[in-house]
Amino acid sequence: MNVGWIGTGKLGLPMAARIAASGSRVRAYVRSPDRVEAIQARQVFCVTFDEMAAQDIVFSSLPDDSALRQVAEELIPALRPGGVLVETSTVSPTVSSEMGKKLAAHGVAYFTRAGLGQSDCGRSR
Repeated sequence: MNVGWIGTGKLGLPMAARIAASGSRVRAYVRSPDRVEAIQARQVFCVTFDEMAAQDIVFSSLPDDSALRQVAEELIPALRPGGVLVETSTVSPTVSSEMGKKLAAHGVAYFTRAGLGQSDCGRSR
């Protein structure tokens, strides 16, 4: 499976690396060039925003409502209709609901789960 990822911080990178270790190709959009080497060392490939958004399924793992709202402005139009967004960000129910409505209008399936707030959870089996 081809997986896109946005948000490779304390929670996101361990989850993305776990998915990559299972055999999926994970392509992440990374805003901080100084993190590319460490991310790619985990078998997560750093790519352009558009390439990340074009994958079969995209995960986002962002720190808060503000970050998700900011990314959503660019992300939602870039996702392909019929695609899937899995939301693992630590966001409020209000923002999660907003995302669901916007994604549905764009023809993208939306799955969400509450962030657990511990980076060890992403590495667990």
